[in-house]
Amino acid sequence: MKYLTWLTLILFAGGSQLFANVNGNKPVHGNKFTGKWVMNIGTVSFVQHGNNVTGTIAGYGGVWNQPMTGKAKGKEVSFSTSYLGDFTLVLDSSHNQLKTKSPDLSFCGIRSDVTQEVPKGCGFTDKWIVAPNNIFPQGTYIVLTQTADQVTGNMYDGNGQIFDSVTGSVYWGKGWRMNGTTNLDPVTFVINAAETGFEIVFDPSSNLQLCAVREGQTSAYLGYFTCQP
Repeated sequence: MKYLTWLTLILFAGGSQLFANVNGNKPVHGNKFTGKWVMNIGTVSFVQHGNNVTGTIAGYGGVWNQPMTGKAKGKEVSFSTSYLGDFTLVLDSSHNQLKTKSPDLSFCGIRSDVTQEVPKGCGFTDKWIVAPNNIFPQGTYIVLTQTADQVTGNMYDGNGQIFDSVTGSVYWGKGWRMNGTTNLDPVTFVINAAETGFEIVFDPSSNLQLCAVREGQTSAYLGYFTCQP
């Protein structure tokens, strides 16, 4: 009997390790939301006890450093905040990525122990189609990668050739933006809350309405004009 008991324990332990290895060499998170997350506008630490979830966000640029509390139900957790209002975050099937349910608000990210790079479609990480104008001809696009609060990328012409590069930092305030520079000029990308597009600002005193939309979008409203590539 003792032999069978120890054998059962050994098999159980081995099976648990195998289950963890099948799931990306990481143990399955019992409290689904607990952990540190790299989000599009800041880093967040979530702690889950039962259905109660508390989070502390450190917004990029030093804005919105405050706790938030929510209620979890399955793979969803709902919050009510002063900065982003009411929203619900949803886990993906891997339990490693989060994003809001609403198409009008993008609050998204990934567990920091997986990577510091936010997923494609979240934050500035993606391909962006530039609306043609006197500065950017038809076919211009930008490919960006956001790693925590840092953004890097290149600008491409209609032939797919790089003609400029971009580096900058994300700042969260009343809305969020990337403050950075190209090879020649300072530049700011002012992104909308849905993260479907951003205004490209070289000179804040001008009103050129330079802009880009996320690949797959037909247009993006940017606060005072609609960007259409």
